Amino acid sequence: ADSAFDQDVTFQGCEERGDGRVICKLVMGAGQLCVTNDGMTDPAIIDRLQALDPGTPLRVSGKSLTSGDRVTFASLNALTKREETRHDLMLDDLAGQWVSQADAYDLFVIEGAARRNFYGSVETMTELLSVQTSCNDATAAGAYLVAQAEDGGPTHCYRIMSLTDRELVLSYMPRGTELRYQR
Repeated sequence: ADSAFDQDVTFQGCEERGDGRVICKLVMGAGQLCVTNDGMTDPAIIDRLQALDPGTPLRVSGKSLTSGDRVTFASLNALTKREETRHDLMLDDLAGQWVSQADAYDLFVIEGAARRNFYGSVETMTELLSVQTSCNDATAAGAYLVAQAEDGGPTHCYRIMSLTDRELVLSYMPRGTELRYQR
């Protein structure tokens, strides 16, 4: 059944499929919100989405049409830019390429609310990112980087131990394995 929502999201991007269908992706704490130009959403809202930069913080309202584990297709009836929170700002600070200090072939690129993972020059997976105050059972004070496989796979939690212009230190939860990256 349709259910109404009013949600803070992070815009990730729109892509035009070969059949002329446009799909726009927004990241929310519990997964991905997808909106298409199938007539359920005002074309003016689709046009506004297509003009946004990845990572733009938004408040949207509408109705969910279908919902899977982590992907919800929805029709939107309102869209407004919202003030950036400290978590939005931290996601902005994470933008760019990061290389593992343990293995130079292990790297990722963050743009907007997505992380493209590579091993050498081979892209291995894309994950949707959000910064939250907790993740699964991890609730210790601090910020958490929540990475959800774009294809509906697992969610990974990382506690952000430190973030500077040149270095990122994450603790992979729940084991606490320390991961160090540099720009």
